[in-house]
Amino acid sequence: MSHLNSRLTIRARLEMVQQVESGWSQAEVARQFRVSRATVSKYVCRYRTQGKSGLVDRSSRPLDSPRLTQPRLVRAICKLRRKRSWGPHRIGWELKISRSTIYAVLKRAGLNRLAWMHRTTREIIRYEHASPGDMLHLDVKKLGRVPDGGGKRFAPGFAETQSEPKSKRSLGIDYMHVAIDDNSRVAYVEALPDEKGVTTAEFLERALGFYRSKGVIVKRILTDNGGNYRSHAFADVARNHAIRLKRTRPYRPQTNGKAERFIRTLQQEWAYSRPFKSNQERLKELKRFINYYNLRRPHGGIDGAVPASRL
Repeated sequence: MSHLNSRLTIRARLEMVQQVESGWSQAEVARQFRVSRATVSKYVCRYRTQGKSGLVDRSSRPLDSPRLTQPRLVRAICKLRRKRSWGPHRIGWELKISRSTIYAVLKRAGLNRLAWMHRTTREIIRYEHASPGDMLHLDVKKLGRVPDGGGKRFAPGFAETQSEPKSKRSLGIDYMHVAIDDNSRVAYVEALPDEKGVTTAEFLERALGFYRSKGVIVKRILTDNGGNYRSHAFADVARNHAIRLKRTRPYRPQTNGKAERFIRTLQQEWAYSRPFKSNQERLKELKRFINYYNLRRPHGGIDGAVPASRL
């Protein structure tokens, strides 16, 4: 793979060198390939001394970084992070260095997110299964339905005061059943009328079909201890597909953190991203958002890659 800022691929570099070797001047070849004469000379010299391997991109990292943070400061920053759970501002006040430097050090060390660290030992506990399908996270989120006309978010002054006319009439709840693959982060979501065992089992069957169509065979499923996930109907579907069921520790939702974080994204970027004039309008937008999430949205948990790119 060529460097992101490179004008030429390895094949183009080889063609460029071959033209020089056949008798063309470097200036003429540079004009044809729309690069500088120095670039042509560089690859010709590398090819003559190293062969085709000399045409491969080299690291852009400098040989020497005299302004790199000193190792003793790096150790001090990491020690305060692990011992005190302080952020860049607090560490900066203590060590008298800029918070941008501290954040860069924490990110390189993998300590930039407290959620990835054990609350007591401060060891990094973030994990990721090796292949798509090794673990599928399931959860359910209840969302109040949007009344016709948009409800409180269209009430006069709501944007300024967050207050609205009171109403005791309930419009019901949409049960958002979510599934997210641990490795790729590819997600599947349905809005269903309840979270009964039979409903959840039918959702699981459709979710497995969705992942199977992507070439993913699910091996394990992680859920909380809800009654729908402990039902016989749900267990039967898992057994028919030779899937091992795992459950989180009671009162520790962070064990199923990938599903919890996806639900938060679902709320921020879909359910409450803008005022909807009806519940039907919001549900219609769900499919578009899931396609965007899977196929185009950069994911922070996988270094900005798109979930579908990992399948």
